[in-house]
Amino acid sequence: QKFGRKGHKMNKDTVNQILNRDYIMENVYIRMLHQSQHHSAKYPILNLDAELRIHVRISDSVIGTLQVNDLLCNIANISSDDLWKAAIHNFLKDVCIQSITDFLGFSLPNNEYNLYVVRTPKFMNGAAALCIPEVFQNFCKHHHEQSCFILPSSTEDLIVLPYSVKVHLNLDNLAKLVNEINCEVVNPHLRLDPVSYYYDLSTNSICISETLDNRYI
Repeated sequence: QKFGRKGHKMNKDTVNQILNRDYIMENVYIRMLHQSQHHSAKYPILNLDAELRIHVRISDSVIGTLQVNDLLCNIANISSDDLWKAAIHNFLKDVCIQSITDFLGFSLPNNEYNLYVVRTPKFMNGAAALCIPEVFQNFCKHHHEQSCFILPSSTEDLIVLPYSVKVHLNLDNLAKLVNEINCEVVNPHLRLDPVSYYYDLSTNSICISETLDNRYI
């Protein structure tokens, strides 16, 4: 059987990894997908799908990924609920939210939007925060905000815009701008739709911002 980017074959050590319960629980992560393109994913999230995967070390220099399916769960004696909880736990340990200036390492010209980037250095699955409202709950509490808008940069990271930013900004235009940039610099399989999301601290919930009556800040 082959897997990974270069079609590396599974060796004995690799098989032992993916059948080890503790290894799976420590390395499982959430990957966001286009809902219309991936019918094998089990977890519908807003307009997207989510699947669970694990990183697998194939050799000293190669790390592959493997989707966690029912067969693997049964062999390793892991319930889907426990697996999902482990993936959320792993995400919360890994996630960090940076100002876009810190993320890029330089200041943007006329950077008046006060943007932040959600990313996960280990799992590279920042968009999975859309499954985990607590990420934005912590953000809003830390920045004394009642809500925020979320823009899909890619499957690897999200952009967060505090609601109180003092600009008159059309979120559709900003989401389209992010998508235009992604079309130029992000691999197609990492892109998400140019949709903006809204997080409400009072309900600790996320929705697609187009469902709101007022789409302007």
